[in-house]
Amino acid sequence: MSAPERRQIVLGSETHRKFVGSLVANLERGWLVTLDPPRRTIPQNSTLHMLIADAVGGGLSTDTGRRLTQDEAKVAFVTGWMIESGHASDVVAFSGHPVQLRRSTTTFNKEEFAGLIEYIMAECAQRGIPLRDPADYPR
Repeated sequence: MSAPERRQIVLGSETHRKFVGSLVANLERGWLVTLDPPRRTIPQNSTLHMLIADAVGGGLSTDTGRRLTQDEAKVAFVTGWMIESGHASDVVAFSGHPVQLRRSTTTFNKEEFAGLIEYIMAECAQRGIPLRDPADYPR
């Protein structure tokens, strides 16, 4: 079996496990094998975007009263969740201005994504922003 140049495989079945095992067993020395936990799910991603739309539609604003766009709301929620949950979120100087650095949600695992969703719901509740019934969000 020839080695793949680069491949990403989701372990969805025993067949996948055996295939990955055979790939690894036949690799030459020096290959890097990386294992990652499951990433966010499609329903989680849909829920995130619905929550953000609901929050913005419900009047999400800064502490000074400026209404946020959906893009701004996502940055604010992700950065707020990162700070509250103890994840690194740095402010750095870039071209002489402070810039907030945060992780992209594409790198979140399922548990982190679930934590972000809970954070958004709690933040909206604290601010009195109505959200649809939790059962209406994708699962």
